[in-house]
Amino acid sequence: MRRNILLWKIIMPSNDTISIDIIILSIGLIVFIAHIFKSIFERTNIPDVLLLIILGIFITLSGFDSTSFTSVGNILFEIALALILFEAGIHLKFNSLLQSIKSYSFLIFSTFLLTTLAVFLISHYLFVFSFQHSLLLGIILASISPAVVIPLIENINTSNNLKSTAIVEATLTDVLSIFLVISIIHDSGSDVFQLSKFSKSLFFLILKSCAIGIGASIIWSYVFMKIRTFPNTIFTSIAFILILFGLSHSIEASAPITILFFSMIISLPSNSKVRYYGEKIKISLIEFTETEKTLYSEVIFIVKTFFFVYLGMKMSSFDISFHVIFIFIKSLLLTISIYSIRYLILVIFKKNKEGNNLLLAMIPKGLAAAVLISMIKDSSEDLILLTYGVILNSIFISSILVYFRERGKVLFKNTKQMDNSNSENKVNSSFNDSSNSKNINENFINNKEDI
Repeated sequence: MRRNILLWKIIMPSNDTISIDIIILSIGLIVFIAHIFKSIFERTNIPDVLLLIILGIFITLSGFDSTSFTSVGNILFEIALALILFEAGIHLKFNSLLQSIKSYSFLIFSTFLLTTLAVFLISHYLFVFSFQHSLLLGIILASISPAVVIPLIENINTSNNLKSTAIVEATLTDVLSIFLVISIIHDSGSDVFQLSKFSKSLFFLILKSCAIGIGASIIWSYVFMKIRTFPNTIFTSIAFILILFGLSHSIEASAPITILFFSMIISLPSNSKVRYYGEKIKISLIEFTETEKTLYSEVIFIVKTFFFVYLGMKMSSFDISFHVIFIFIKSLLLTISIYSIRYLILVIFKKNKEGNNLLLAMIPKGLAAAVLISMIKDSSEDLILLTYGVILNSIFISSILVYFRERGKVLFKNTKQMDNSNSENKVNSSFNDSSNSKNINENFINNKEDI
């Protein structure tokens, strides 16, 4: 018992006894715990993302004050997002991207619009927030976090098209939400919202971000080929990604789209037509070796680990009171309404039923929602706590839905499987009928012989 208490204090030290050596020891333990959570996910299908967030919540509840790490945590969020998108882009192919946009555009934009509307109506008329705050909250909670979706989906056995759809939807809604909120905050004095002007600005933002990502991939390919033979240059690609992410922010481009396109171009297959035509005009693109990919994967794993632990700490860093519990109940109502809307859209959206079970889970909120709600100048503490509550609830619900899907307990059943089961039932029933009739005939013959 004493050993367990000692271990608990080492992992989650209180603010009074915290020291540098305890922090270093805790960092090492968290890394090992993350690997244990990874193996638990592989064996039980309980997402390690959920377990890491719960670990962060326990650290806060043990008395550790995370407010001193706020600035470091915000930097960690940005670094984690950049590296997670880089990893996603390596596995994302252009044909899957185009197929996802073509097949699932209705699902993506209808979910965003109807979620915004539902959250606005509930916030304005039920929770009695102001018109502008309710509208901004609706747009913020309509976003989907790529930093949460990508780690959730990466270890799930499903088609590449579905994985691409989840990544594309998360990235697009994240960008759309950020762009809309910033536009409304800056144009809050104007009476009319010009849709055509907004559409043009959004189109040019995406175009500019894609162009920067493509141009950066060509530049880095040329530079990396020159320095690749130098010692200790493997980490320079990660350094360049962080530079590109920060540069995109500074020139008001979309950093997520820029990183995504950069990594997609870099990871093009060796037999792709783009590489073939690029070499004809003397533009060569680098290809990462297996050693480099393994190292990048390890670095991203460590960064993601601390990202989700800190997210759990940040989302639970407030004093528990009756008022906070009441706001949490409100956030639960909003979260249930968001997932209910997604479910209804998927019912209307008659695509692959098996895929719908995965897409139902792929709408968790995260980094963008937490950052955007803090950008509203006159936002109340209730509004911030409500947003944090929805973020936590959505991650929990998404993780639970993924767990049940991997266990075979789904809401959407494949029609082919249902047809097969029905045909099997028919065969079994006909077999039972024939055996019953055979038994009746045998009984009749026996009775006749007795007579």
